[in-house]
Parts: sequence; structure tokens; C-alpha cells
Amino acid sequence: MIKTIIFDFDDTLYVGDVWGQKWVKYLNGLVRYIIQNDAIYEELDKKYDFSNSKTTQVDVCAMAEQEGFGHRRMKKFLKHNIYEHASKDVKTINAEFLKELCKIYPVYIISMSTQGYIKHYADLYHIDLKNFKKVYSVDMYAKDKTKATLLKKIMKKEKCQPDEMLMIGDSFKSDVTPAQNLGINALHFQGDYNQIYQYFSDNKILDCSKYLK
Repeated sequence: MIKTIIFDFDDTLYVGDVWGQKWVKYLNGLVRYIIQNDAIYEELDKKYDFSNSKTTQVDVCAMAEQEGFGHRRMKKFLKHNIYEHASKDVKTINAEFLKELCKIYPVYIISMSTQGYIKHYADLYHIDLKNFKKVYSVDMYAKDKTKATLLKKIMKKEKCQPDEMLMIGDSFKSDVTPAQNLGINALHFQGDYNQIYQYFSDNKILDCSKYLK
């Protein structure tokens, strides 16, 4: 029986390309800001391929750690550049579904994004964070930059067994694998909210028939 539910934020509670090609530009700017040396940047670019759109902030943190660069400048850069891109049309999870769910279960958000980022886009896309018991961000400065630490924290806080928890997220690497490694149920969300509503109905977590389209 599921007793605690955890959602990823980006591309789960909302779905849409809010970054476009600016993601690569942003990450390149972030790496340049950390390195602050064009010659070294060019050398490391060949090694790590910073123009690859699949590169993540976690990858950048790992690179900075491995190559001996500090992270202090990163926080300042994130603060000044994280919201510079223009938002685009997105789909969001049904607000009434979330409200109803959060009345019955302790529901958490865990994300690789910063708290400021989450608040900004939650406000923009009308996702009421007050419904959730807690919103956690992965500590990008920690040794373990995965969601496993936060999943364990929630498990302990809620006094749950792994099979009493459900993790929902779009990333197999960041959401599904850390949950499954701990024995937690995981739903790999693939962009259609009917998938979530059907799963909840089929598993008797919540009757979502009124939300299905």
C-alpha cells in the first residue's frame, strides 16, 4: 500500500520546452564562469563536450570537482542567470488532482533545481507549493548529487518502508533508478498526464476517473 508520494518538478509537474537552445548557451556560460580562463575552457570542452544539450548541471558540478574548480562562483551565476530565458507554452498537472491527493497523502517534491527556480516556475505555471508537505532540492555541493539521499530522508521522516513509497519523474537516471535501487516504487512519467491518473486509479491510490481524458 502506498503511503507517501514524491514528484519530480521539471518535466513532471509541468511539461514543455521552456529552455530550447538556450540550455546549451546557459551551460556554456556557467562553465566559463567557473573556469574563468578561455584556454583552459577550450581544452576541457574537448574532454567534456559542453555543447551537448544532454549535459546537466550535475555533470558540470562533477567536472568542476574532478578538475579542481570550486563551486562558490556557481551559486552567484545561477542566481543571476537562471531565469533569463523566456517561458513557452506548457502543460501542467491538474491542480485539483494535486490538491485532492495532498489532502490524503504526504506528498513531496524533490528536484535537481534550486528552490528559487522551483518557486519561480511554480508561480508561473500556477502550481501551488503549499499543497506539498515539503519541497527539497538536491544539494549540488554534496558528494552524492543524486536524489537517493532525499528519498532516504523522506522514508525516515514518514516512517515508511520502501514499498510504501512512490516516486514519479520523467528521468530514468535521476528519478526512477535512485528509487528502484532503494526498493521504492517508481513511475517513469513520459509526458501524458493520463498515464499518472490511470496509474493512480489502477493501483487504488486515488480514483482519478474524472481527470482522465
